[in-house]
Amino acid sequence: MTFPHHLANHNRLHQVSSGVWIRDPDASFEYSDGKEAESYIAQTITQATDRGSLSTELASQIQDWSSEYHLSPLRSNLLRALNLDSRGPILEIGAGCGAITRYL
Repeated sequence: MTFPHHLANHNRLHQVSSGVWIRDPDASFEYSDGKEAESYIAQTITQATDRGSLSTELASQIQDWSSEYHLSPLRSNLLRALNLDSRGPILEIGAGCGAITRYL
């Protein structure tokens, strides 16, 4: 399967001899929902009295895709099936902005 050339350039990927596409290690990888959206999410979480993973207070503040991504109680469903318990530490690799950290 060939990777579309325009996507390869956009995502800064290059093909190694094995035929596997990987990100160019010298390319920067920056992501942001935008200053306004990130400020809104930070302010909403800071001001909330219920920051739990099933918080209806946070869910009531969803106003667009980025706030839904970070504030929806449905995010915890990604991990719920693992039946994690609270007996030990958890290392969250790639936590980013912590969209599912509240569940952990």
